[in-house]
Amino acid sequence: MYPSNLSCIWLIQTASGNEGFISVTFINFAVIKDKDYLSIGYGRNVTMESTVLRLTHDGKLNTLILNSTTAWVTFVTLSNSWGFELDLQVRDEYGSVFKISDKQFV
Repeated sequence: MYPSNLSCIWLIQTASGNEGFISVTFINFAVIKDKDYLSIGYGRNVTMESTVLRLTHDGKLNTLILNSTTAWVTFVTLSNSWGFELDLQVRDEYGSVFKISDKQFV
């Protein structure tokens, strides 16, 4: 369970000079609707223009593919709930997979 009034940012980046993309698979997602949200985007800067996905509800989600070598994840809370679990992978231009994490973030 995560605390209220939390603000987290994670930066995901492939190895320097490697081409490829980042995949984000949702394992679990349980936050309070309209109180907490998770955003995912591409690039190094967290902006509305680079935001690909913003979620604020419980639900079953699939995999998100970011055609970028750098991505970010933000999580902001105003309440308490269970959080989320993501499987992050970097795939290079040849299709090789490099697993980043399959642990619960919050």
